[in-house]
Amino acid sequence: LLIAPAAQAIQRWSTRPRNDQGEHVLSSTFVGDIHIGACMFEDAAQFKWNDGDLAGNLTTPTLVVHGSCDDVVPVDASKAFYDLIAAQHKKWICIPGEGHRLNEPIKDIISWMHDFMDKAGVTL
Repeated sequence: LLIAPAAQAIQRWSTRPRNDQGEHVLSSTFVGDIHIGACMFEDAAQFKWNDGDLAGNLTTPTLVVHGSCDDVVPVDASKAFYDLIAAQHKKWICIPGEGHRLNEPIKDIISWMHDFMDKAGVTL
């Protein structure tokens, strides 16, 4: 189960404006302001993070759940990641009106997860 996978995070976050201290400031209704030093993005860039490679190697049954009003991870980025997932059994669920936290539909998500696992033949 992937909930709002942070697809293209390094690419998206590294382009955001910096404050006077050179920090990237990420604002979200979920967590408020987060101050991240530029070195994090420079360090991460050396690993050549590639969502396509990661998704292409993901062969286990995968359920991706995302809120349509997510202000942390763009829906389009998660959907693009989902489209690249190599798993034979995969499912995309985008919940209308929900943000990043997905607190309200948690019981639905658990139910969808159990249904998905049953259909994919996954047992715990």
